[in-house]
Amino acid sequence: MTDIQFKNNAYSTLAADISAVSTSLSVQSGDGVLFPAISGSQYFRCTLYDASGNLEIIKVTARTVDSFGTIVRGEEGTTARAFTSGDRIALQLTDEGIRDKVGQEINDAVIQAAMPTLDKDSPEYIVLTPTAAGTLPLPTTGVPDGKRFCIVNMATTDGYVITVNSSGGNKVWKVAPGGLVEVVALQDAPTTAAHWAIVRLGAPPSFKTTMAADQSSMSFPTLANFDTKAWDRLGDYDATNKRFLPTIAGLWRFYTNVNSNASGAADAALVSFYKNGAREAAATFHTHTVAGEGRGGNLEALIDMNGTSDYVDVRAGYDPSDGSSFTADSGDCYFEGVFIGG
Repeated sequence: MTDIQFKNNAYSTLAADISAVSTSLSVQSGDGVLFPAISGSQYFRCTLYDASGNLEIIKVTARTVDSFGTIVRGEEGTTARAFTSGDRIALQLTDEGIRDKVGQEINDAVIQAAMPTLDKDSPEYIVLTPTAAGTLPLPTTGVPDGKRFCIVNMATTDGYVITVNSSGGNKVWKVAPGGLVEVVALQDAPTTAAHWAIVRLGAPPSFKTTMAADQSSMSFPTLANFDTKAWDRLGDYDATNKRFLPTIAGLWRFYTNVNSNASGAADAALVSFYKNGAREAAATFHTHTVAGEGRGGNLEALIDMNGTSDYVDVRAGYDPSDGSSFTADSGDCYFEGVFIGG
């Protein structure tokens, strides 16, 4: 694995002359520490300048204190030339240096199905194709303030969720199939979820459900029979109890549409979101007074969920004081939601 290195304010002057074919050089005593420490396949790029304004880009593949023991001359289209003691050498951004860094981040990404074991030296990009739901703990030992990880979930099956935890076991985020999360450490050796900040999200989790068949004899507040998942990225919709219990805390936007094929006349009908068994939001249906005419309504609400025990379901039907009921038309009823933010 190649690994280009950078360091701020790394510059010095040559301690001795070099020819156009020299493959090593030395900088002024004590200045070597200004440049990156490298080992193995690591390297850095420098630019040499002479008094006449000529320059040459070199690649340094070995450094011991003030001696650059192995250098590659005439990089990036420059010409190898002789330089004299006192000529300037500096680590600067170069075109190839930038390309090397971008390419390195892509090539260094972890791309696999199994959950990897992360540590302080793991690459920033973690691209996973899980074959089941799994947990990915973030590291703590040696992790510096500002360390970033971008976890991408390439699974295509709902429920194959990556739960990103702190080293202490606290949930930082759940990455649904097709989603991503980028986190950054807020302190050295982070151990809890509060020590990590979420700085980027992709494809926020969502769900949509429908009815497999018409639902008859609905008198408010009848639980709407949303028993069929169109999609459920986190796998948090309970089709048995007809409720959504998200495992991510924050604001969720919910929307439902409940239409009736109207077997009788009525004055009023209602649709509501219930949170933990209590009415959270409600709307009155647009109704007709002619028997046999369809009627229905929709409702949208922003609801704060705690990510553990809070659940939302849909309840609908005619106003009980009316004495009527109605049949929900499965072809035109749905319940859906999407995560908005913390």
